[in-house]
Amino acid sequence: MKELEKIRFITANFTHLKGLQMGVIGLLVFSTALWSNRNHGDLTIFILLLILAAILSILVERFYRRVFGRVRTLQKSRQYETRHSLLFGASGLAAFIIDTAEILPFSLLGIVFGVGFWLDYYRINRDIEEKFFTFYPWFSLAMISLSILPALGVPIWDAMGFESAYLGVMAACGVLMIVIGVLAHLFLVRSLSPREEDILG
Repeated sequence: MKELEKIRFITANFTHLKGLQMGVIGLLVFSTALWSNRNHGDLTIFILLLILAAILSILVERFYRRVFGRVRTLQKSRQYETRHSLLFGASGLAAFIIDTAEILPFSLLGIVFGVGFWLDYYRINRDIEEKFFTFYPWFSLAMISLSILPALGVPIWDAMGFESAYLGVMAACGVLMIVIGVLAHLFLVRSLSPREEDILG
């Protein structure tokens, strides 16, 4: 039963288990936060970061296709993922705008990311009995905790050299995304041999 649950988990979440893709995004978010913290107006480095991230993303996707093949996603699953992505994207953008205005004593962006991590945990485990990636709720709690520390009088981001709390939160989100990506990639590599790609259709 354990192996059956694992196969169901992998086939249902194969796109999200391609963790190096999330790692690239996390690296971009982290690098952008560091760049924004020290640069104002010069977009050269930021444009180079975007180009590098795009190249890495293409190379990573080719790697996964070559080694593990593809998974056919059901239309119902695609619709669910699209709604989830649009909702999270809109919430993240709104939270970012509010954070940059610095009208709240805490980081709404970090809370959105924290809630997003928890929702991801629920989403990837919603159709199976055995639970995978149980570190997600802990990462969610960590992100939310870091976001509300300034409101509790803990100047964590000032102490780390960030000009604004939202930049510190972005950096932290980037780091967590990199860690999650690496863990997801290792899970996929250890669970699925390249010879089993036919199982995934």
